[in-house]
Amino acid sequence: MRYDPRTIDTVTDGSVRAAVRWAILLVVAAAACAGTYYLMVRTERGQTIEDYALAGSDQIGSNAGLRAGDFLSQISTTSLVVTTIVIFAIGLARGRLLLALAGVAIVIGGQVVAQPLKSELIRPDLLEATGAPDHNSFPSGHSAIAASIVCALLVVVPYRLRGIVGVIGVTGATAISTYTVVAKWHRLSDTVGANAVAVGVACLVMLVCTACGAIRLQVVAPGSGSTVLRNAAVVALTGGAMVVSVGAVLVIADGWNRVPLDWVSSDRFLLGSQLLAASATVLCLIAFWATLYRLDLAPRRRVSVGGSTVLRV
Repeated sequence: MRYDPRTIDTVTDGSVRAAVRWAILLVVAAAACAGTYYLMVRTERGQTIEDYALAGSDQIGSNAGLRAGDFLSQISTTSLVVTTIVIFAIGLARGRLLLALAGVAIVIGGQVVAQPLKSELIRPDLLEATGAPDHNSFPSGHSAIAASIVCALLVVVPYRLRGIVGVIGVTGATAISTYTVVAKWHRLSDTVGANAVAVGVACLVMLVCTACGAIRLQVVAPGSGSTVLRNAAVVALTGGAMVVSVGAVLVIADGWNRVPLDWVSSDRFLLGSQLLAASATVLCLIAFWATLYRLDLAPRRRVSVGGSTVLRV
């Protein structure tokens, strides 16, 4: 791995770059989570779109819902524990205990924030009975787990493997977010909020670790690793997500313009919700991935504590 020779202090510069990026993204993620909750859960229009979308999921047939449910059932406490152990093991394999602990903190922290939010937040009764569940389900625990795992993997894997891990992880998390809507397990806002929570927690964990010196980052020289394929994949995912987002908004607007709202509106809202759930997941995770751009772990440094020389990340 080559480090950027143009940077006077690549370690300090890398850590500062990352801290600034994480701080900005943390604020954006918090705003996105709060804004989504207000617009989609606390307003009549938001509830109408989401409740009609759930009605639309009944029209796509039970087989699709069952397949989505079977896929989501793979996400269990056992699978979460196993994945967390794998993340911890990757950090240890790199000889970085504090990095391994940071990865675990990202995964656990996502649930520590998401589950209390789901329990404490309310979904006010703004509509007449629509047949949709009236309890609060914001944010989605399944989507938060998937997004947190992807963020943790992006942090702990070596720089050269970050591209392939990122593409596979983003794709998998996107599928999970979309299936939660198809299976009627969650609404659109639940998935968007969950991804924002996961990314926000990941930024907070890394900010703390960087600030206290537990994790030190160094700027990587341009051209290190398979940058062409990685950049092409990131551009394709980001561009595709933006196009899909615009299309989803147009589809939802088309359904809303039907007066009175009918089963066609439900179909439009469902399709738009699925597309937005997918695109929002991609954009959230790509945003966190971007905070690690051209950054990798700095070489270990030896420090003296009480007369003894110890290794510090």
